[in-house]
Amino acid sequence: MGLRVHCIMELKMEKYDINIDDCNVYAVTYKDLAAVVSDDLGRNDIIRDMMAHEVILEKLMEKYTVIPLRFGHIAKSREEVKGFLIKNYRLLKGLAARLRGKVELNLKLFWKDTLFAKIASENLTVRVLAKETAKLPERQAYPMKVRIGQIVEKEMAKLRERIVGEILSVLNPISVDVRENELLTREMVLNASFLVDKPLETKFDGAVEDLERRYGELLAFKYVKSPPYSFTTVKIGVTQHAN
Repeated sequence: MGLRVHCIMELKMEKYDINIDDCNVYAVTYKDLAAVVSDDLGRNDIIRDMMAHEVILEKLMEKYTVIPLRFGHIAKSREEVKGFLIKNYRLLKGLAARLRGKVELNLKLFWKDTLFAKIASENLTVRVLAKETAKLPERQAYPMKVRIGQIVEKEMAKLRERIVGEILSVLNPISVDVRENELLTREMVLNASFLVDKPLETKFDGAVEDLERRYGELLAFKYVKSPPYSFTTVKIGVTQHAN
């Protein structure tokens, strides 16, 4: 039976008062570092295991600074985990110091359906072509629709660059660090993670609310707090992936 590794902490505590979904949560320690682990039950239920992993991290984050590992890191034994702590002690201490007193806040922005209307209202060529295509049979209208699509894509890129620049100019000064992540869909405008000092979390929340009022007609906002995955790259053992 292996061990699921959930996070690393600066706290030498052998037992944690967390029992979720039959997970016995405990620690493998070295000096003042603790790797929080649970026994891999081998139940072959990835969704259930993922939920347990997230709950464990959420409960620990209420009291402690954690260096989170993404779901699925499985070590063979306590010895492997302890060896990892010994080998990477200085690196992990530095990471813990960097994350201490901070939270990760994630902001994803998506275009709303109102985008085309905005572009059409501001672009004469799009308006003219749209009127012309409405009069033509589908086959004859196709080249014009392609042209409209090209113009809209170009205008979307320009608008995205401007809006993202304006939003980051507001949020970056409130953050310690920022990660701009990959855009996962054509509709996604921004996918960013911000590392923020806890005393500034309320200020950051307010800034996001102001931005949503300002851009809410064009953009859908998805704003969540999470373990600071974006600012750590810690890996141990083998990784189980959720499909």
